[in-house]
Amino acid sequence: MIKLQHLVRKLKIPETSDKVIRVLEIGSGWGALAILLTQNYPFVEVDSLTLSSEQKSLAEERIRAAGVESRVRIWLMDYRCVPESWAGLFDRFVSVEMIEAVGREFLTEYWAIVERCMKTDNSVGVVQVITIPEPLFPGGHLPTVTALVDTLAQGGKSKLIIDSISNIGPHYARTLREWRRRFLARFDSDIIPSLKREYPNVFDESARGRQEIEVFKRKWVYYYCYCEVGFTTRTLGDHIITFPLLRPLFAQSTLYFQSSTMKGFFAVAAVAVLSSIGGASASSRYHEKRVDHYGQMTWFNPISENDGCGYKVPPGVPAVHVSPTYWRNGQNCGQWVQLNVNGKQSYGIVTGECKTCPSEGIDTSPILFNDFGHPDVGIFECRWKFMKKGWAPTDLPECEE
Repeated sequence: MIKLQHLVRKLKIPETSDKVIRVLEIGSGWGALAILLTQNYPFVEVDSLTLSSEQKSLAEERIRAAGVESRVRIWLMDYRCVPESWAGLFDRFVSVEMIEAVGREFLTEYWAIVERCMKTDNSVGVVQVITIPEPLFPGGHLPTVTALVDTLAQGGKSKLIIDSISNIGPHYARTLREWRRRFLARFDSDIIPSLKREYPNVFDESARGRQEIEVFKRKWVYYYCYCEVGFTTRTLGDHIITFPLLRPLFAQSTLYFQSSTMKGFFAVAAVAVLSSIGGASASSRYHEKRVDHYGQMTWFNPISENDGCGYKVPPGVPAVHVSPTYWRNGQNCGQWVQLNVNGKQSYGIVTGECKTCPSEGIDTSPILFNDFGHPDVGIFECRWKFMKKGWAPTDLPECEE
């Protein structure tokens, strides 16, 4: 429920509205998100698509029980079959862990359909998708963040402009641990009886039936453990992407700015401002010793809200998030660090805390991570250290994609 509430906030639905706000959801699940939206906002209507007749049946049952059946419609429909009359009809778009079933060859078409259904003014889209740096699962497709961004730009005809990308994957390690605990705690009392009721010819009292039960149990325990490790090491990610649909002229202007060499100038200016903020207050803050630290370097996507230091961090800043050990309740905010990976060296400025990082681990913004390799790599072994008190770069290089 906490995650669904977070996704609803990302949709930026106003508190009040004198007109109906229509939401398109691709992937109904069991109706929980549609129910939450319509219960919290009496002016919201939801059209939700699913390919599962079982999901449709149970979701509609839950929607009726919640008393919002007049404002939620569940369609048994492939997203590629949405009617032409839906073009430009929806104020909001949302999809939760459904893109994994789209397939690599259809990602661009998927975004094109999203763009076609959204209104051209003040509409917002939010998707949550499990990601992986490289394909590992035969028969399934967990896309990379890069693939999502590239196909969104192509399919969205340059009108779907990404506002933010956040990775909630590290939280899922704990979730998988809790799911495994509950699975084992309820296996004998609830799961075995349910298996015998649903599949009496497979899970019976014979020696073969007991063996099948044990195989079923071990497969799920293995799956939970595998995924927990994947999210812990960030081999797996779970990213939330938000994007408004911009008017065509503004979208073209935004693309021009994104591709312009002027972006380097603005990034340099942003770093200079942050350096002055950090430097001005450094005298009153704790300062770390200049000793080498050895740990894993990962990357995060900057958010559009204020960072841990209390100010908005522009996307071109080589930002660093340190573990609670070295964040020290914000005392190291604004300090510069030197990073070394495989003989390459760069610098970043501490702008926040990485609560899931090991003591010596650090999180960097993509633009800083790119100094050492492509973000799809995911993790580098890094040697890093704090710079001396008051230090800041005197010759800042232009920031590149």
